Amino acid sequence: MKKTMICAAVFLLAVATVLTNKAYCETPEDYYKSGVELYDHNRFGDALTEFEKAIKQDPGYAPAYFKTGCVYVILNRFQEAVDYFKKAIELNPGFSAAYQAMGEAYYSMGNRELAIASFEKAISINPGFFIPYNSLADIYVSDNKLDQAVPFLEKALQINPYDYYANYKLGKIYLKLAKYQDAIKYFQRTSQINLRFAGAYFDTGVAYNMLNDAQQALLYFREALNQDPSYADAYYEAGVAHNKLGQFKEARENLIKAEDLYKLKEDQIGARKAKEALSKISRYEKLSMVRKRVLIVDDEVDFIEILKVRRSE
Repeated sequence: MKKTMICAAVFLLAVATVLTNKAYCETPEDYYKSGVELYDHNRFGDALTEFEKAIKQDPGYAPAYFKTGCVYVILNRFQEAVDYFKKAIELNPGFSAAYQAMGEAYYSMGNRELAIASFEKAISINPGFFIPYNSLADIYVSDNKLDQAVPFLEKALQINPYDYYANYKLGKIYLKLAKYQDAIKYFQRTSQINLRFAGAYFDTGVAYNMLNDAQQALLYFREALNQDPSYADAYYEAGVAHNKLGQFKEARENLIKAEDLYKLKEDQIGARKAKEALSKISRYEKLSMVRKRVLIVDDEVDFIEILKVRRSE
């Protein structure tokens, strides 16, 4: 009797599980939602399986094709990604996000013209979609056409002023154009939007260094290091700033730390740069000592001359 009851309970539990699973994933939308959750947790292979199930149940379900394409982009399978984005667009011609993503796939394949055409199409469908403006700006930056990139980033910020990427990218452009005050403005906006982004603090410090305000630059390099203690470039630039201020001990400490981190990251160019800066500091220190001795001698000469004058009186 006891065994019979146990068997019946197990059977009922099994039936309930089957019914629950069936209820949970009985529509393409359910499989799609399951895939998106897996995608968001970087489980791309499992996500792909769920999206394929959604497509199998409903071959006309455009979002599943779109997300499948996104997975293939992440897996660097760009042509497959393009094929799925095209299918999503075929099913939904107004799918601006699919055009945007397809543009990214084309650009990764080195097809600049088709990438630009895709981004422009995404904008024409949805002018309030700020991401394609960023993508077009990236293309012009990579071509070193900085002035042409600026209007796209400004447009992105008109749509979404809190787009920290567009703010940061504008700061980088102005830094390259030696418009340091403009660069600082956009880097500081970036930091206000994303408090933990070490790169924005670092580049603000670089801009202040270029303006010969080493003291202000140091404040930002320190904040960059607070956010990322392994930021080798921040240690290097802090060393340069301390050197400008004649703080040779602090300069040496920062440059040694930078050299160690560069070596740890197997960055030979960075390590060599830090080593050369250290050797220059040694020379600066020697020159500084010579200058101090000269000043002391001058002071002694002046003092002796004063005594002579007083005695002659």
